[in-house]
Formats: sequence, structure tokens, C-alpha cells
Amino acid sequence: MSGNQDDKTKPVYHSYHSYLFSELEKEFKTKVEGPYVTKFVDEYGAFYQGQISRDQVDALKALVADELMWSRYIYGKPEVGLTPEQGSSIIARFKAKIAKLEEEHADEKKKLQSEHTAAHEAFLKGACQNYSSQIEKLCAENKRLKEENAEVKCLKENLIKNEVKQYDKFEVLLAEKMDLEKDITRKEAKIKGLEDEVAELKKDNAELEKGLAKLGELPKKRRISKRRLLSSRTRTKR
Repeated sequence: MSGNQDDKTKPVYHSYHSYLFSELEKEFKTKVEGPYVTKFVDEYGAFYQGQISRDQVDALKALVADELMWSRYIYGKPEVGLTPEQGSSIIARFKAKIAKLEEEHADEKKKLQSEHTAAHEAFLKGACQNYSSQIEKLCAENKRLKEENAEVKCLKENLIKNEVKQYDKFEVLLAEKMDLEKDITRKEAKIKGLEDEVAELKKDNAELEKGLAKLGELPKKRRISKRRLLSSRTRTKR
């Protein structure tokens, strides 16, 4: 930087001062003549219309400040401003720089989009393959479960049939058991009746033997045969 720089021109060289553009505007309006002033104001107004980004504003500030700095350094005069040719050159370079950045941005965007598309397609392809494999496994598992379910249903039906058969068989056996119990009861009653009859016969036999013994003591003429006496008692019971 030139040693001739003073406090009045110092703010111009610092591109990030908040008042730099107002200083630059004053410089152009006072020291640059001709149509360049109108052109610069038009370009300058574009910043306020949202046509250029904040970073581009800072870049233009730096570009103009650098141009002023070198002009003043070369001529050794702090009051030296920019000529219309220099202003036009600055704006041309600035536009070229913006165009280049936009082109680079477009290329980078296209590259990123291509990479993203490739990555997305690869992901989808892998995901589809993975899903296809999972679907095949799930289908196989579903088929196996259906077969097992069919077997279980068949076993259940067989168990129900066997249960019905066993129940029917149990009812038959229970009926037979009840019939046998009734038959046993009847036979036991019959046996008891026979036992009672045997006991009665034994009693009658004892009385008969007692009577026969008494008859044995009587004369022969008055004896009655045992057979006739038994026959007589039998007829009497009947």
C-alpha cells in the first residue's frame, strides 16, 4: 500500500467495513464522469433488488477497493479515482467471475446430482435385492407354516375323532358294566335265596332225622319209611 494513504481514504481499502459501499458511491459520483456513473448505480441497485447474493456484494466491494488501491498506489495520489474504463473493466471481470462461479456451481450441482442419482439407484437396487431375498424367505416360511398348520389341523381332527370313538366305547363299556352289576345283583340275590333254601332244607333235614330217630324206637309195624316221610314233607311244602 502507498504511504500517501490518509484517514480519508483508508476505509476504502477495508472491504468488510459496513460503510464501504457508501464511501465507494461517493467516490464514483464525485470522481468518475460519464455514463459509467449511471451504469454503476444500475449495478449497485441490483444488490438491493435481491439479484446478487451477499457474498457477491462483498466480492464486488473487495474488487473495487483493490482497483482503487492499486490506482492510488501507482499514481501516488490518494484522491485518484477510477476511470470509466476501469469501472467497466471491474464490472466485466465481476460479471465474468459470477458467470464462472455459476458455471462451476452448475457443474458441481450436476456432479452431485449424478452421484446422488447413482447412489440412490444403487441403494434402491440393493434394497430391492434385499427385499426380494426377504420376500422369498418369507414366502418359504409362510409355505412351511401353512404345511405345519395343515398337519396340526389333521392331527386335531384325528384326536377329535379318536376322542369321540373313545367316548362311544366308554359309554358302551359303562352300559356293559351297569348290566353286569345288575346281573351280579340278581345272581347274588338268587344265591342268597338258594342259601336260605339250603338252610331251610338243612333245618327240615335235621327235623326229619330227629323224627326218624324217634320212629326207630317204635314197633316195626308203626314205622314209616324215610322216603315216604320225606315225600310227605315235600308235598306239604309245596
